[in-house]
Amino acid sequence: VEGAETEPAYFRALEESDLIPCHRVKLHVVSPGQHASAPLYILGAAEAETRKIALQPYDEVWLVFDVDERSGGGRLQQIIHTVKDAQNRGWHVAISNPCFELWLLLHVSNAVAGVTPLGESVTGLLRAAIGGYSKRATPAECRTAEAITRAITAARSLDGDPDALCPPFPSTRLYLLMERLRNERPS
Repeated sequence: VEGAETEPAYFRALEESDLIPCHRVKLHVVSPGQHASAPLYILGAAEAETRKIALQPYDEVWLVFDVDERSGGGRLQQIIHTVKDAQNRGWHVAISNPCFELWLLLHVSNAVAGVTPLGESVTGLLRAAIGGYSKRATPAECRTAEAITRAITAARSLDGDPDALCPPFPSTRLYLLMERLRNERPS
């Protein structure tokens, strides 16, 4: 995952709240750290981690990162390169455009009209929808099966071209990962 706090906290919350079938799914979340969040660093961290552990044929590797326009003009090229490299390895990618917080927002609201390419707009909408938000903790409103189902449905409807290498703005492909974790759709 790209983030050092938000994404790991979300996936921990899924496990702690029994929102994924922990009897058959074990998450191994790896964050490259504060200053190594570019898609290529995430790919490298995943590659290093898969060398450390013995992947089984049924294991899946997912890269989770943002479009994040603040990172500069080369970001889109890096995203495309990373997605192609991951696909060549048989790995999966769940990109959020503009940021992971859009996924959290879709748990509680479909109001994406105010989203701008900068993630702060999404954080503001999320705070307005639930009354507060901290990157360090997943809001209780996002920790229910109903909220996850709502987010999956909303994210799927925003993704006009699921085969495109990068999702349209605003959208998130985390629904693909959540469907796999909840075993709702075959790979």
